Amino acid sequence: MLATIPIALLAAVVVFPYENGPESTAFLVGASISFVGLLWLTHRGHLRAAAWLFALVLGIVTVGQPIVTGDLSTNPLLIPLCTVMLAYVFPLRQWYVVAVWVLVALALLQVGTTDEATVVMPRSVWLLNAALATLLTVIVVTYAAHQHAQAVRREDALANQLSARDAVMHRLEEVANSDPLTGFLNRRSLEQSFQATPTKSAVALLDLDHFKTINDDHSHAAGDALLVDFSGLVAARSDRHDLLFRLGGDEFLIVRPGTSASDLGRWLHALRDQVRSREWPELPSNARVSFSAGVINRSGAAVNVAMRRADRALYTAKEQGRDSIVVVD
Repeated sequence: MLATIPIALLAAVVVFPYENGPESTAFLVGASISFVGLLWLTHRGHLRAAAWLFALVLGIVTVGQPIVTGDLSTNPLLIPLCTVMLAYVFPLRQWYVVAVWVLVALALLQVGTTDEATVVMPRSVWLLNAALATLLTVIVVTYAAHQHAQAVRREDALANQLSARDAVMHRLEEVANSDPLTGFLNRRSLEQSFQATPTKSAVALLDLDHFKTINDDHSHAAGDALLVDFSGLVAARSDRHDLLFRLGGDEFLIVRPGTSASDLGRWLHALRDQVRSREWPELPSNARVSFSAGVINRSGAAVNVAMRRADRALYTAKEQGRDSIVVVD
């Protein structure tokens, strides 16, 4: 479109000296000015108005110039060319605009021009040739547009299928790596997630005290509800970089990257105070809930080594009477 403007202005200069040149020049200059308006409308997002202005400009140049000058020699070729241009401007559902444009252009050229010097064939034959050429152009463009649209739809459908498959695979991976009760990571994802943490990280292994008694005295449903509430409390107080695991039963693992065992131990002490003072709706008001924890520095250890060290610290906390946090710094 940008190239059309200087080409039209150059053509206006070239044809000006010839017979009927000033009239042709006026049409070309007017078309150039209209193209500037067309670009402005497109830039402003008025695409529908830009398409209609484009059709109007092509109509004026294709029909108006020969009616004024009487030079009809090239216009049978211009109509199919303009048809192609309009077919790419108007969407397929509005191609009736292109059809009307073609019929009006042919009718005006047939009725409004009398120049027989540049049209050596009978005007009826010329009109038939122009109509056939335009019809063939429309058929070719329609077929090409249809094929292109089908290819685009196939590509979109394939892209949607791939996106849906990726979403399903991602969701399946999340489900496979998550604990269905608490939403925490599960033991299956432990090794991969653990290895991604930096060398300087703190690891805490904890479990609820006397959880079996809670299940036996108040039902497994109450125990599950307690696990959900407890994990929600842990998640709400945790750092956004923490890795939270439920390893099974009432056993939980917390990995906090970039910190020390003593810092994580202080956080667990604050959490323990909140657990002690909290009321648990799934249990009687006099029920007491507490947890024990063992906290270590990872120090670059593999997951199995770190787990053994954290488990020993947790065992020590239980030996001290539970409701205890042992930090090995």
